[in-house]
Amino acid sequence: MAKIIYFLLAENCILDVGGRVSIVNIFHDIISSGDEAVPPKFTVVIGLTPEKDDLKNNRIEFEVHITGPNGQDLMKAKGGGEVPKAKKGSDVVSPLDLSGKLKFDQDGQHKVKLFINGKKKTELSFRVKLNQAIAT
Repeated sequence: MAKIIYFLLAENCILDVGGRVSIVNIFHDIISSGDEAVPPKFTVVIGLTPEKDDLKNNRIEFEVHITGPNGQDLMKAKGGGEVPKAKKGSDVVSPLDLSGKLKFDQDGQHKVKLFINGKKKTELSFRVKLNQAIAT
């Protein structure tokens, strides 16, 4: 099974042609002054080292499930990345951009669950806080 190097939420992830990774504004909370929140920037960033049994045609495929405070599914999304033959055992970084695609209408702890080949590998939590006074 793949070794997870990092699994986090950020506003953006930039992969340059040299393979360098820039992760912009990692977060753990979503705060809104209204009754709902639609984050304009929301990227799930996965860094992992795949094992041979994780690969299909030199690619690793994964799925993330985002759930609400009561465990209800809010979204499922698929992603993946190519693992060049010359670099087996190398790290794969795969950003999954969900910006503007999620709407949160409940306060509380939410989760992002990572599945590889249909098996849950890990999860992370983040908090949504609605109707909050936001200083300007």
